[in-house]
Amino acid sequence: MDHHFIPQFYLKRWTRPDGQLSVMRRVHGQKIATADRYPAGTGYRPDLYRTDGVPEEKAQHLEVRFMSPLDNAANRALERILAMDESEWDGEDQKAWAVFLLSLMFRNPETVTELKDVISEMWGVGIKALEAEYENRRSPGFPETFAEFIALTDPAAPQIAATNFLMSTIENERLGPGLISLHWSMIRTEPNIHPFVTSDRPVVRPLPLSDPAAYIALPVDPHTLFLASKRWGLEKELTTYPRPELVDNINYAVISQAREFVWSIDKTQIDNIRKYLGEAPSKPLLSPEQREKVMRAARTGRESA
Repeated sequence: MDHHFIPQFYLKRWTRPDGQLSVMRRVHGQKIATADRYPAGTGYRPDLYRTDGVPEEKAQHLEVRFMSPLDNAANRALERILAMDESEWDGEDQKAWAVFLLSLMFRNPETVTELKDVISEMWGVGIKALEAEYENRRSPGFPETFAEFIALTDPAAPQIAATNFLMSTIENERLGPGLISLHWSMIRTEPNIHPFVTSDRPVVRPLPLSDPAAYIALPVDPHTLFLASKRWGLEKELTTYPRPELVDNINYAVISQAREFVWSIDKTQIDNIRKYLGEAPSKPLLSPEQREKVMRAARTGRESA
């Protein structure tokens, strides 16, 4: 029932010989608490991906049938990355890693909650609009009254829709191929350089993928950075960049966009974490304009709205 929004296989790359890693967590709004934890004991929320209102055997569908297989496949891809395996990737490994990168952008508690709220609101708006126009919009064979129609619908429909929408968002048919088409590479830093950290928002993506200079960076262990760039040779350009400064810049992005958690192999970055955690503005799943467009479409029943 403990659903890891940052998977254990990923966090274990920051563990020390005792199997634990350092956890820096914002508590009570501001204070940063520190602790040592095993990967199983951090980065999760109970029943985060649970679908309410359905039979118990189906309630954990998103975690059991989607997230777990996703993470297992991504773990195999990560092992190739860390082994610096330069042999040609097959389509399944590429897709697994691309989907995992996308999942890290959408599976966190705040985004999951926002998504469920949007779907629930959209459902409510659509039902009210349908009730007002049911007689005019009723198709042949549908119940005579709106009350009879509602009685036939699944009360858990909004929760099921939210689960399905999260899966389709992560398995994005537009962004996934776009990620695969980027130039993938790894950058290693020396053991004597302070480590990369990771967080509950670990993917660094400063530009939209439509930008010619777009890139995505993800720390995958204390001394390895995964890089996917639109521009061929970006990783070679970065070889001339002082490694400590590169680590500082990536760590700042990973820490500042975090909302609650930062993880590391040690506590050497605690001062920066206390200073910068959450400094970057939060990015909602939908802008106010996009949310209004969604609700307008729910009211009118026209996607083009």
